[in-house]
Amino acid sequence: MKDGQWEDFWNAMDAMNKHKKQYAPIAVGEGDIELERELTKPASAEQVGGDHYTRLAIQPAEYNQRNGLGFCEASVVKYVSRHKHKNGRQDIEKAIHFLNLLLEIEYSTES
Repeated sequence: MKDGQWEDFWNAMDAMNKHKKQYAPIAVGEGDIELERELTKPASAEQVGGDHYTRLAIQPAEYNQRNGLGFCEASVVKYVSRHKHKNGRQDIEKAIHFLNLLLEIEYSTES
């Protein structure tokens, strides 16, 4: 940062701390001191409709994304992870359905 920008930065930080809110930088680069977006709960800490994913140690969405799973594999992880807390047997049947789809799509040409 150029001379004087550090002082502006720390003044902005002090002002934000007085309001007891957390902010994240929108643009931080040479000459940029934009601290406008207020941080809220991370998306992984929220769930629309129920708590069958947020109660897990690792949410299926994060696991699937980090491991590069395809749609069928990700669906299997999702349904198996939530069956005890949501739809029981139906979720296991959905997982089996996606496994059958995966077999059909990926391995139907093998003998």
